[in-house]
Amino acid sequence: SFFYYDFKRPLLDKLDYNNYTIEDERKLISTLKYTDVHVNLCSTMAVDGSIFNKPQIAPYYDQDKSLEPFLRNIYKQEHYRPIINSGVLNMADSKEKLVSLIAGALQNPNGFNTKCGNCVTEIATYADGKSTARVIAKMKTFF
Repeated sequence: SFFYYDFKRPLLDKLDYNNYTIEDERKLISTLKYTDVHVNLCSTMAVDGSIFNKPQIAPYYDQDKSLEPFLRNIYKQEHYRPIINSGVLNMADSKEKLVSLIAGALQNPNGFNTKCGNCVTEIATYADGKSTARVIAKMKTFF
């Protein structure tokens, strides 16, 4: 399964909203659920992939070595630091390493997904499956 977003598609009328549809989101979630390995370039989708307990692999190189520092700096953005700090990402610093990590994760996913829980807890704070009950309790006290 492969998710592809057509960036040539026109934006929605309101520019202060996202430019993908609910159907796009359903496809993306389905992709994560049924994929074996999640490869993403500095995306917070690493959290979503961690929820599904999938090995997380992150390209950390650029074929054009002069651009590589820019790529690597993307991973240092403040909003992304909790994901990095969780240790969930298996960083690929070359094409060969990327291929090797993917092959290894396909052969032994449990050797590559041991930090998924750390990522979920780091971002979501709670990983106990009781978030709905907490939201309902808060709503009851509010209303």
